[in-house]
Amino acid sequence: MERLLENIEDIRIKNVDGQYFVPKAALSDVVSESAVMDCLKSLGVANHEIIDLTDGILRGAQKCFAILVLIGHERRISAFFQRDSMQTSSPDDRLPYTSETLQHILGEEATGRVIKQFLEKQWEFATPILYQQRIYRTLNSEVIFPFLHKVCAGRGSMGTAWKIKLHPQCHRLLLEGDEVSIFGNRLFKNNC
Repeated sequence: MERLLENIEDIRIKNVDGQYFVPKAALSDVVSESAVMDCLKSLGVANHEIIDLTDGILRGAQKCFAILVLIGHERRISAFFQRDSMQTSSPDDRLPYTSETLQHILGEEATGRVIKQFLEKQWEFATPILYQQRIYRTLNSEVIFPFLHKVCAGRGSMGTAWKIKLHPQCHRLLLEGDEVSIFGNRLFKNNC
């Protein structure tokens, strides 16, 4: 289990604002079938549950499982399936969670500290995948953008323009060198 924790820590990437994010593709490589099974076995999960729980994690709970590993509560992953009301959406599809939802999932025995840790850490795994779209999106203020480098490209009466380098696994844009120009004063605290 210690190896899985180290591997998850190793794929966390720091963005230009000093916040960590985890690319989904990198997570899929680390939270593999063998890593999950080994972890569940070391936790003493019953053999008859390991196969189904591993399958559930790999099909749609890698992020939730990784968050629980990082905060030292990986044993609680089964609660995400036990209290899913038999819905077809996966635990990862329901990110980000609220404290009320987590309290329901994790049960009364989950302390406020555990809930708080999960709520804070979940944003590292809820990094948006950027792609060409025509629908305006409003994102939560806690969203961590996969911006690796930024350079002020200029200022005008309408705001500031930035040249941004995106993490290559976090966009589906046709870009040369993973760079894009964006416009807006609200994306960064410091202006040029």
